Amino acid sequence: MDGSYLIGGQRRTSAQTFQGIEAATGHPLPGDFAVTTPEDLALAFILAEQAFDHFRETAPETRATFLETIATALENMTCICPETVSVSAGPEPL
Repeated sequence: MDGSYLIGGQRRTSAQTFQGIEAATGHPLPGDFAVTTPEDLALAFILAEQAFDHFRETAPETRATFLETIATALENMTCICPETVSVSAGPEPL
């Protein structure tokens, strides 16, 4: 993870950053994360709306294939994501 975010397939960043906190301990997580700018947030909404217009016109089978492809890619990701999610979510409830 490099602290950037994606909008419209482009990696973005900003001068303003924040640091994640480990929920279980309150200690800072490594690295800084970019704060989304209002302009980038507005662009994300516009692009999402445009994408939805196209998506809703696709056949159900095409949608299913698209979503299954995303699910497979997420399952095959080899990054620190599971560890980060586990650390940032805190301990499991009793």
